[in-house]
Amino acid sequence: MDLHQHSEVCECEYVHSEVVNHVREVMEDTEVLYALSDFFKVISDSTRMRILAALDSGEMCVCDLSVFFISFFIKKFFEHCFSS
Repeated sequence: MDLHQHSEVCECEYVHSEVVNHVREVMEDTEVLYALSDFFKVISDSTRMRILAALDSGEMCVCDLSVFFISFFIKKFFEHCFSS
């Protein structure tokens, strides 16, 4: 992309106050947005997503989860170490 090339820009010459006011009315409050942001940070880790996916398939106790993830880790470790 040419750095000197201009991108398309809104050509209106005034603020659409009705649109801005509507968004202000329906937007979640700041605390909810921070809570959502924290939630997405938590699930952004692939291991945490695997735990959620495992729990989605059925109820599991911590012992079951640990065995599942230890065996998964060992499998991946051996695949990595012994693959040609």
